[in-house]
Amino acid sequence: MMGQRWLQLIVRFFSSLQLTVVLLISLGVVVFFMTMYQVETGIYVANQRYFGEWLIWWESPIGRLPVFVGGGVLGGLLVINLMVAHFTRFKWTRKKIGLWLTHIGLLILLIGSGITAILSIESQMMIQEGQTISYSEHLRTMELGVETDHSPTMNRLVSFPNARLVQGSTLTQSSLPFSIQLYRVYPNSRIELNAAVGESLPKATQGLGKPMTVFPMPVILRDDYRNQMAIMADVYHRGRMMGRWLLSNGLDAPQSVTVNGVSYRLFLRAKREYHPYQVRLDRFTQEYYPDTTIPKHFASAVTVTDESGQSHPATIYMNHPLRFGGNTHYQASFGQDGTSTVLQVVSNPGWWVPYVSTLIMTVGLFIHFGMSLIQARKGRG
Repeated sequence: MMGQRWLQLIVRFFSSLQLTVVLLISLGVVVFFMTMYQVETGIYVANQRYFGEWLIWWESPIGRLPVFVGGGVLGGLLVINLMVAHFTRFKWTRKKIGLWLTHIGLLILLIGSGITAILSIESQMMIQEGQTISYSEHLRTMELGVETDHSPTMNRLVSFPNARLVQGSTLTQSSLPFSIQLYRVYPNSRIELNAAVGESLPKATQGLGKPMTVFPMPVILRDDYRNQMAIMADVYHRGRMMGRWLLSNGLDAPQSVTVNGVSYRLFLRAKREYHPYQVRLDRFTQEYYPDTTIPKHFASAVTVTDESGQSHPATIYMNHPLRFGGNTHYQASFGQDGTSTVLQVVSNPGWWVPYVSTLIMTVGLFIHFGMSLIQARKGRG
């Protein structure tokens, strides 16, 4: 009996109109402050802070303090509120079929936005004219890689994700005969060659970084900026330190360490998303407004080759993306040399949800207002 009463209270709470109003107002407040915050940090960072966590945190002088519920949680509660309200307070009748369809479409739209937030992946392809690549790179997520020749036809790659690149941690993998200790990790840095500095800054003893000095820099949060991460990595084999390497996404070439007669290549780079197709940039064109350096139009003529070897020519420009292999390729930017392009690659399993939900809501509104119009005419007659 007591359990049934509690269940009734819970259902009454989640189906209340007051909760709907509170959640909508709260979401409006979160969106407002996120919009203000993104002016200085960019959309990605603002979205992660206000919608990517359970709580919104404030970096106070005494530490990190929670100040409000995260937007994702509020959206999830709103979905539950609408579902419970419809199945408890609204009766399924032919006269209300339009309202039911409209609200079902809204629910699908809210659920779809959650799917997009959780499962969508955004990365970039930077391609020179004549170059062919089959991967795209994350703008903010790095990976530390170790690669060796496994056979004459295949390379063996071990990748450590961004979450494990923490200062003081030790990276190990069963297929590697050595371990990597992250002595220093710089989320953003400036690297200088033969810089005259004191002994306080750590120096590499092996590889390309021996004549280089790393200076820590503040992390830049803009959407169009890529921080230069740097790591001082100590390699250990059977408890003996073999040397210290400087790894950075600012260094183009991988560096090698030899263990038991086998050469391993070490590198730090943006995390890659490999695709089952190849993209070649045939030609990049750009136009400017007269007497200015402001781009008026820029486009990428590409050829996409699928797994079967079949070619698919296409042209990508603003508001005219290429959809291929489950990804959408947008024209995002271009290189300063005028012969390279930057394509934004978006993988979104829920891309179809807004179209379906909008169609359902449109049909529901047409039915609702149509039936209301017919009812009004009958009343006049």
